[in-house]
Amino acid sequence: MDTTLNRLTLFELSKMKPLDECLYYLVRADGGGIPEKDIYFDDTLAHIRQKGFANLELRPIEIRALVNAAKRRGRLRGGGKMKYVCVSGGADSTAMALLLWERGEDFEMVFSDTGAELPEVYWLLPRLAQYMGKKLTVVSNGSFFMYLHEYGYRLPGPRMRWCTRLLKQVPQDRYFQSIGAEEVCVGIRADEPNRLHTNDKPRYGTLQFLYPLAEAGYGKKEVKELCKKHGLLNPVYEWRSNVSCFCCFFQKVRDWIGLLKHYPSLFAIAEEWERQSILTTEKGYTWRKGYTLEALRKADEQQLKLWPEPEGEPCLICTV
Repeated sequence: MDTTLNRLTLFELSKMKPLDECLYYLVRADGGGIPEKDIYFDDTLAHIRQKGFANLELRPIEIRALVNAAKRRGRLRGGGKMKYVCVSGGADSTAMALLLWERGEDFEMVFSDTGAELPEVYWLLPRLAQYMGKKLTVVSNGSFFMYLHEYGYRLPGPRMRWCTRLLKQVPQDRYFQSIGAEEVCVGIRADEPNRLHTNDKPRYGTLQFLYPLAEAGYGKKEVKELCKKHGLLNPVYEWRSNVSCFCCFFQKVRDWIGLLKHYPSLFAIAEEWERQSILTTEKGYTWRKGYTLEALRKADEQQLKLWPEPEGEPCLICTV
C-alpha cells in the first residue's frame, strides 16, 4: 500500500469483534450492500495496530474496503500531513474549517469543552461536522466548576487565567501529543496582525501552527460572509460580541446584559460563583474589577453607560 493510516484514538472496547467479521462488513459496505459501522472500522484498525500489516493476510478486496472506509472518515492521508483545526464555535474557527473544506483539504476538528460553554456552541459544532463530513474530536480536562471549587472559588482574571491553561491548552496539547499531530490550524484573521505568530513556539516536539484565514487575507467581514454562505454563523452573535464561556471575565458589559436577558439561569450561576468568591477568598475576587454582577443586574440604562469595559484582549484560544 502506498498510503498510511493516521494514528487514531480508538474507543476502549470491552469485547472486540473478530477481524474476519469486521472485514466482512467493511467489504459488504464497500460494495454498497450494507451501511458501514464505525465499530467495524475501529475494530479492524485496532487489530492492525496490535498485529501490524505484515502479520495479517488481507485480501486485496479487504484492503480496498479498509482504505475506502478510512477515506470516507477523513482518516487517510497521502504524502501530506493531516491538519488539526481548533474550533470553538466562534465565527473565525468555523470559517477556517469551511475554508479548508472548500479547498478539499483533509483535516480533523478538535474542540476543548470547558463545561461552561454557551448552548449555541453545542448546537453549532455537530452541525458543522455533519455538514462537512469531517471528524469532530471533543477533549476535556474537567469542568470549569470543578476547578473553581478546587481553588476555593477564586475567580480567574486577566492576571490569573487558570481557566485557559487547564480547560483549553492542557486537553488540546494532551490530545495532539497522543496522536503525534504536526500541524495545528488556528483561526486568526488577516486584520489582527498583533495576534499572529503569538503561539509559534511549539509547546512540544515539532508542532507547527498554521493560520489559513490570515494567509487567505480573510478579515472579520469575509469570515462572517463565509459562515453565512453555508448557514453556519453561530446565532450567539445576534446578542453577543464573541463566543466564549458564559462567565468569561473578558466579556463586555452588553454581553453580560445579553446573558441576563437570554440565559438568566446562567447569569444567576455566574453571580452566585462571584458571591461565593467574595465571601470565601481573601481579596474577594469579582468577575470585573470595580463592580459585581449583582450591581450590574440592578443598574439602569444610564448607569450602564458609565460602566467600564474590560482592559486587554480575551484569550486567543477561547475566542477564535
